[in-house]
Amino acid sequence: MKKYHFLACVAGLGLLTGLASCKLDIPKEVPTSFETLTVEKQDITIPVKFSARLKGMTDVTVSPQVSGQLMKI
Repeated sequence: MKKYHFLACVAGLGLLTGLASCKLDIPKEVPTSFETLTVEKQDITIPVKFSARLKGMTDVTVSPQVSGQLMKI
């Protein structure tokens, strides 16, 4: 009978030790200094750039009707 009580005590102590070592670490709430915003639905315009090369249908030469240099505007 004493052997049964001894084994029960050892098993109980082992169980308590196991439960005490497995406690959950619940993270504490940390105060933050971040600004929060409310999300709202709205229309936006996203600019998109494309590279392109334009070529006219005909080439035209532009020249003055008189000869000489422009001296003053």
